Amino acid sequence: MTLTREQILAMEPRRELDALVMRIIFKAEKKDIGDECYWVSEIDGEEVCWPRWFSPSTDISAAFEAEEIAIEKDPAMYVHALASVVFGYNQVQDISDIKKLCLLIHATPEQRCKAALLAVTGEC
Repeated sequence: MTLTREQILAMEPRRELDALVMRIIFKAEKKDIGDECYWVSEIDGEEVCWPRWFSPSTDISAAFEAEEIAIEKDPAMYVHALASVVFGYNQVQDISDIKKLCLLIHATPEQRCKAALLAVTGEC
């Protein structure tokens, strides 16, 4: 599934955005385990499970997990993607402005997830 920058930015938090983050960022798939449904991925050879209600687009601690993966892949790309999501694509020419950089700490979980997707998919 290839999405454009515009499609990613247009996504609403929760179901669609969370599912995309889980599949692309966490490389997880939905899996039924017993009576419950989980997101499951393999990390360092071990199976990792997140509950089906895990919501990186609305929960800041979950968003930080997605953000961490994107930062590990390419820190500069992620910072640029986050700045473009927070301030608008056309407004991000120079992110060296300390005031703008400081405002990034207030990015919402939704903004962080969209930036992580843009950075990981190379759509920023």
